[in-house]
Amino acid sequence: MKTARVISISLIGVLIMLSPGRAGGQGDARALLDKVAEKYNGLKQYQFEGTTTVELKAKGVATVVEMQTIFIFDGQNRRRVEMRSPVFGFVSVINGDTAWLYLPALNQYMKKPAAEMEQKGISLADDQFSPTGGFGGLLKAQANEPQEINKRVKQARILREETLYPQGAGVDCTVVEVETEPVNGPGKGEQISAVKTVWIEKERSLIIRQQTLIRMKGLEETGGMELKTVSVLRKASINEPVPESSFTFAPPSGAKLVDDIVPPGSGRDGGGPTSPFVGKEASDLNLKDLSGKQVELKSLRGKVVLLDFWATWCAPCREEMPHLEKLHRELKDKGLLVVGINTEDAKSARSFMKKYGYTFMTLIDGDGAASMSYRVDAIPTVFVINKEGKITGHYVGGRSEEDLREAIKRAGVE
Repeated sequence: MKTARVISISLIGVLIMLSPGRAGGQGDARALLDKVAEKYNGLKQYQFEGTTTVELKAKGVATVVEMQTIFIFDGQNRRRVEMRSPVFGFVSVINGDTAWLYLPALNQYMKKPAAEMEQKGISLADDQFSPTGGFGGLLKAQANEPQEINKRVKQARILREETLYPQGAGVDCTVVEVETEPVNGPGKGEQISAVKTVWIEKERSLIIRQQTLIRMKGLEETGGMELKTVSVLRKASINEPVPESSFTFAPPSGAKLVDDIVPPGSGRDGGGPTSPFVGKEASDLNLKDLSGKQVELKSLRGKVVLLDFWATWCAPCREEMPHLEKLHRELKDKGLLVVGINTEDAKSARSFMKKYGYTFMTLIDGDGAASMSYRVDAIPTVFVINKEGKITGHYVGGRSEEDLREAIKRAGVE
């Protein structure tokens, strides 16, 4: 089974990710970025702690996520990575040949050989252990390299000198802006461009603050998407001894040791018992379809219902939709009802459905009430409801046709 995907913020360069290059821009800016790159590449040990705020804007959608981040490395095979926020979090500790991975949302942890756990941690993050989005790319980059080099630089320039106060004391910085060459997005006709602004500490050549603005432009239906990330380094210790306590893990009270952590909604358990929704009665919805007709979810009892929360600007949603249409056409006469819950406006959804020839029912969640009722924080999110109105499957992230077909089968239609 392929790894699930959602609208993800794993593209974000956090704390120590840098974007130097040689494709152009002012010589002074390039020289400074080269100096910073050399500094990070030469780090033997480091402790970085900071905060990151991520803001996603798209047509009819605005989401803000805040988190604390910790990256510690001792130059050997020992490291600690933590992400903390009210929405999600994890702790990954590697001490020589042994590693621990803890997921606060489930109060579960794993203890395994380091080589096995490192891959497990990346897979877990990629698999969207929380509904916020995947951090697998970030975890992989930070766990293996102190720096990620983006070679698509279009231009770089020094903006100004500025003093920051991340911990109260002033830090003198040089502010550099880096613009990357646009690349093709996941959808036809889409382009992704990014502008990064970095505040470089003059004394140590460390990045104290970084702002990344990613824009996606393309298809008319999407209306574009903007992802803004602001990371601030609150604490930085480099090339100094790291306390032994950084590489130990004491399970919190009540934490359960498990052989495998299965995140809620990941689908690796078939949308099973780790999801708080599975086994419960589906909340009723009262929404309008694309023609303006009111539809109540309870009125659909007697059929297996596949609810798919989606938006026109969501690339994984669009990749999944041909599977939904195929299942709709094949199984509608056998008791399956595919229902899309669009999180935008009727005009955008109607245009999109018509353009691509999708015929399954689509309802409009204009005020977001349905998404709130089902605690949808990332799209696509799928719920499978049996004929009695009980939720039998819950999946966060795009699914293959095979996954969806198996979920429908368990609900009583094949």
